[in-house]
This record gives sequence, C-alpha cells and structure tokens, in this order.
Amino acid sequence: SSKGREIKCDCKNNPWACKDFFHLKKTLKVKLKKDFGNTCAFCQRTLAEDEDIIVDIEHVLPKHKYVCYSFDYRNLVISCRRCNTGAQKGTRTDFINYLISNDKYDESVDYSLDNYKFIHPKYENTRDYYELDCLQSGHSIFMRYSILQAHPKLKYTFDFFNLKKLERGSMDDCAKILKTLESKYKKYLPEKI
Repeated sequence: SSKGREIKCDCKNNPWACKDFFHLKKTLKVKLKKDFGNTCAFCQRTLAEDEDIIVDIEHVLPKHKYVCYSFDYRNLVISCRRCNTGAQKGTRTDFINYLISNDKYDESVDYSLDNYKFIHPKYENTRDYYELDCLQSGHSIFMRYSILQAHPKLKYTFDFFNLKKLERGSMDDCAKILKTLESKYKKYLPEKI
C-alpha cells in the first residue's frame, strides 16, 4: 500500500517494475549514489553524473528470487551496468550460500554475511579490502586494484565481478601520466620548503 491506500497495478508480483514506485526508486537512487560516493559498489569505478540512466540500483539478493526484499534498503546498493548485468551478476544466484526456497524468507539467514560468497558491498564495505587506483591524462590510462587487507572472500569477489579485466596500463604508463600531470599542474602545487 502507499499512503494507506491499496495500489492497483499490473506488476504481477514484480513490484520493482511497477510504475507506481517510479518516484520512490528515483529517491532511492539519489540516496544510494550519495552512500557510495557516486561509485559502483563492486568495481568502484566513478559513475558519471550526467549518465544516470546507466547507473543501476542493484539488488544484492536478486529481486526475481527475493521479491519481498525488492525495496528493502539493506538489499540495495548502487552499481554500474557492467557489474549488474550478464556475465557479472545479472540474475545469478551462485554467490548465495543458502538460497531461498518456496518463498521462505528468513532475515537472519538472508542478510547473514555467511550467506554471501563475495564481499557484501554494504555490510563488509569493499573499500575496506580493496580500492581502485586510477590515473588518466588524455588517452593514457592507468587502472589497478590495490589490496588493502586480506579477506576470505576477496578472490571470489575479484573472480565473480571479473575485476582484473578492468585493469589498464603499465607502471611505465603510470609514471608517464604522473609526470605529465605534474608538469601540467606544477603551478598549483605548494612550493617545497
């Protein structure tokens, strides 16, 4: 129900597709973008402000299987289209240890960190375990993941989201970009004492 009245729609038990929730989804997206610093919860790439259409509200527990959690904020993160579709996450459920059966929801199991094979982006915060380092100057790009601390789910997370495939450039590229940026912005750097 919405504001005490029943919503009549043709969503066929797919509330996420229901047009009556358009404004709620828009509000959720704004909040999630803020929560995740306008970066993908999984790969950590920056999400373009002007391309809101390619920014997804991602259901960690897939909405097709866990319909009851479609609007549960505990189940929502922000994601780039790459991490939320097809070969990466899409409608996959193989990352869930205790998959729901017969719509028997159990929040103590469904939201338990033991239920996920990958690092849960909201409750374990991927940024505590790895971060994406990026440099770009013109067409030269350097992107690498730094491991900040060990986690038993780290390898699975990298494999599941195919994060290594996003890495670009060599250490020589990194040095070249740093040198280029330093020369371009030297006048803005504080003078050495």
